[in-house]
Amino acid sequence: MFATESSDVKNTSHLCKKICIALLSLFLIVGAYTWFFIANIGYTQPEFSITGAYLNRFDNYTEINHTLSYSLVLNITLTNPNKKVDFELSDTQVIAYYQNERFGLVTLIDRWKSIHQYPKNTTIFQNALIQGRKPLLYEEHVLPNVTHHYRIDVVIAFHDKIQQLFAEVTCNLTVPLNFNVTSCDGFNTTKCSYIQFKLEHDLAPKN
Repeated sequence: MFATESSDVKNTSHLCKKICIALLSLFLIVGAYTWFFIANIGYTQPEFSITGAYLNRFDNYTEINHTLSYSLVLNITLTNPNKKVDFELSDTQVIAYYQNERFGLVTLIDRWKSIHQYPKNTTIFQNALIQGRKPLLYEEHVLPNVTHHYRIDVVIAFHDKIQQLFAEVTCNLTVPLNFNVTSCDGFNTTKCSYIQFKLEHDLAPKN
């Protein structure tokens, strides 16, 4: 009689423990999901635009190795469109491509530094310069279109420390060639669009 009652008590206690563990797990899952949802509600990614751009050199007169000499100047605008969410950007680079081939880059924000972007605030990077020389794979001369403009793609890669994400945007530009002139005349402001977005935990090695 007593042995049966003792066994029933143990079974009941074991069942209660299982129910408590299940309820606690459910509470933690719901709590984590709720926290993530509330923390990111209304979140909009940083907005990049190229407000000015011009080339004062872009040629490959060296026919043997097809070396490109380039000098590209960019005015870049970074905007935080959120009402309550801050950004803290670091490790930000601007990479330029011509005919799908990378030819140069410039670092806007060093990986050891950062820029804090408050809600509804804008930062302007004036006269970001991409210049140098680079051998190209294609054999044709680099030629502008009939209006002396080049089609150049710019990719901006950045790290947001607060939101713990890495992202890239692309800006498809039509850039005027102005020899010995420091002017963005003839360039239309271009808004960049997202091509890649990864959270930091997505990049962690998996066992």
